[in-house]
Amino acid sequence: MPHDGRIKVGIPSYRPSCGVYLFNAIKVRGYGDPLNSWIVSITSNGKIVRKQSLGVTQKSPTDEAGYHVVRIGQ
Repeated sequence: MPHDGRIKVGIPSYRPSCGVYLFNAIKVRGYGDPLNSWIVSITSNGKIVRKQSLGVTQKSPTDEAGYHVVRIGQ
């Protein structure tokens, strides 16, 4: 990891699932937003110190260079 703690993470492209309806009225499948179900795990010395969804990470504040800031510990 670089000395400033910045890392770049590549997120694969995804395609939202199609909605499946029963009798063209009741949605039975096609929920789920990958940004809320995909999890970012931050580890230190082999132990998970923070877990959050990719959506939460995307909404975190950014620094002057445009990196999302996730603070750990103090």
